Amino acid sequence: MREKSILRIVVISVCLSFLVAEMSLAAITQQKTKAIESGLTWLAQEQQSDGRWHYTMSSTSDSFATSAALKAFLTAGYAPGQDVILGETNYGDVLGKGLDYIFANANRYSIGMQPHGNPDVNGNGYGLCLGNINQSTYNTGMTLVALAATRDPYAIVQTGSEAGRTYQDVAQDAVEFFAFGQYDSSAYRGGWRFQPNQGAGNENSPWACMGMLQAEQELGVIVPQFVKEELTYWIDYIQYRNPGHQLDGSSGFTTPTYLNNPSKTGGMLVEMVLAGYDLSDDNVQAAIGYLNREWPTAAYNTFYGHYGDPYAMIQTLKGLEVTVGLDDTTYITNLGDCGSMDDGTPANWLENHCEYLVDKQLADGSWSSYAYYDQILATAWNVDILNTSINTTPEPMTVSLFALGGMWLVRKKR
Repeated sequence: MREKSILRIVVISVCLSFLVAEMSLAAITQQKTKAIESGLTWLAQEQQSDGRWHYTMSSTSDSFATSAALKAFLTAGYAPGQDVILGETNYGDVLGKGLDYIFANANRYSIGMQPHGNPDVNGNGYGLCLGNINQSTYNTGMTLVALAATRDPYAIVQTGSEAGRTYQDVAQDAVEFFAFGQYDSSAYRGGWRFQPNQGAGNENSPWACMGMLQAEQELGVIVPQFVKEELTYWIDYIQYRNPGHQLDGSSGFTTPTYLNNPSKTGGMLVEMVLAGYDLSDDNVQAAIGYLNREWPTAAYNTFYGHYGDPYAMIQTLKGLEVTVGLDDTTYITNLGDCGSMDDGTPANWLENHCEYLVDKQLADGSWSSYAYYDQILATAWNVDILNTSINTTPEPMTVSLFALGGMWLVRKKR
């Protein structure tokens, strides 16, 4: 009898520990959910009558800001054709209006054979610039990310020059626009800048690669193989090696030693995955090692550092998401204390982001602007990060049922 009593106590204690863990997870999820809803409410109120979100620092990037906002709503589970109801307010078909604006600003761009391959996969003679040409890499890349997030390749475009075509068709031509605009020679070979064939920089190139990678994965488009092969030239050039030719791991901007920081390094990880590198590759390992070394340092509080810079946080998220995964606890371990959500349970890099974001959200539901990135972009990206974390959290009910099942088993043995 004594042994059974001891066993019962042990099992109940274990089950109670699961219940406590569930309560902690639920509390954290509740904080994130509240932050997400507040952020989406603020974004919904900022949508213009024509469906766009206005990027206050440059009207040439309204498609960029609009796509970032659309991605936040899509990741939260909303869909085109569905009214967005937040609190007691119905904001209408936020996604439908935003997508209509995106497609109304799609522009056909003549393309042809390039020195290293044929960009015109579907043979129609043009690619698609999704937004203003002056910032076409940003606009088209972010728009591809938003279209991919619909996960609906056969949805039909309703407005603009591409009306009647599918999202997959539009995404394919946008990828071909990037394939045509990839730089062909010099140290910049394999990268992108603001416009087609303009040069390369690692503030710009990651957006082309992020858009193509996600369109390939979610919409089934074809990224020409020569684009991936050419991209390796850019990666090999822009990743810094010290004088002893050892990999430092970081990415520069237009040279391997200019403005190196976590933002560009996170973006470079996306480039590496599109180019076919895997987690075991020395270049990938070096880049992740750099992010881990720099995670809690003062560099993260400076221009394009990390915490407080929405651009750096979203680039770091995307780079780590496609390499180590969202639940990694082994590669990024150099975490610092950065917020108000600490419940005593071990955190990983993504929860570290979320702690900061919940702590720094403004009373109106937005987040502060930073450098070139206004409140629209900051809020859209930060909501996207929080949404991503919510989507990876185990359902608390699973833990509850496990605990209750354990108690039932103890009772049965009586």
